[in-house]
Amino acid sequence: MIFSWSATVSTERFEIVPPVKNYCPRKFEFGEAPADERELVKALLKTDRFVVTSPNAYNQLGLGTTQLYNKRVVYNQKRHGTFPLGNRMVTFERRFNVPRQLFPEFLLVDLVNELDQLAEDQDAVLSRVRENWNRRIGRPKKRLERRGWEPSDQIRLLGESHP
Repeated sequence: MIFSWSATVSTERFEIVPPVKNYCPRKFEFGEAPADERELVKALLKTDRFVVTSPNAYNQLGLGTTQLYNKRVVYNQKRHGTFPLGNRMVTFERRFNVPRQLFPEFLLVDLVNELDQLAEDQDAVLSRVRENWNRRIGRPKKRLERRGWEPSDQIRLLGESHP
């Protein structure tokens, strides 16, 4: 539970989770539960218009990506940079068209945009993306717009040579 400081509440149970607010950890038989990542980000950004992801999510697309990353990325419309959030570093990236939840089309476009940051064989992944493009993004445009996302706003042309 995350809330603002109140002078009427005992301070012995609280922890400060910089740079957000006070956090009252729930106790379990094995110790205290960490703060919910989504609630921390929501308190920091003061909005719920963001999506938390990781490059590990690309592995579920079935394009041959297998690396595991110790990185959390928050796509949002307010902040940009890397900040400590609880006991881990989180990268905030500003995007103007952020979906409310992750879906395969968004992940596929994000994979292409972030390909140079991944420890994968870029040519092999890009060729698999080209093969699967029509199956994934070839869906009617209205369906993507209903989800609140326009892929042409955020993707490089797949025909371009990739570094």
